[in-house]
Amino acid sequence: MAKILFMPWKKGAVADGSRDILQLAQQIGLPLRSTCGGRKICGKCKVIVEETDTPLPEPSGLEREALGKLLQKGYRLACETVPKGPTTVRIPEESQVRSQVVLTSDTAQSYPLRLRPNV
Repeated sequence: MAKILFMPWKKGAVADGSRDILQLAQQIGLPLRSTCGGRKICGKCKVIVEETDTPLPEPSGLEREALGKLLQKGYRLACETVPKGPTTVRIPEESQVRSQVVLTSDTAQSYPLRLRPNV
């Protein structure tokens, strides 16, 4: 059993060597983007492996295609990477799911324009 630390939240998950980073992040409720639901087809679940005690598996063809030169900077796809030992993973801004804001005339925020949709 290995401890996987997710930054910037400093939350940890325990990896048993059978689950990928995406599954571990979902298990502890982190907002990691996965448009395809972990079926390894979208390439949106980019993470940065900052530190690991054991070598990670070689990047798959999808990772090489989706990440390109980012692989050299430590980027990996969370759905393709299964950590075997203690690992620190950073979820970058572009891979984080943010809550959506619905703009209405009743919102608490002030906007310089009045919303007047055609529909």
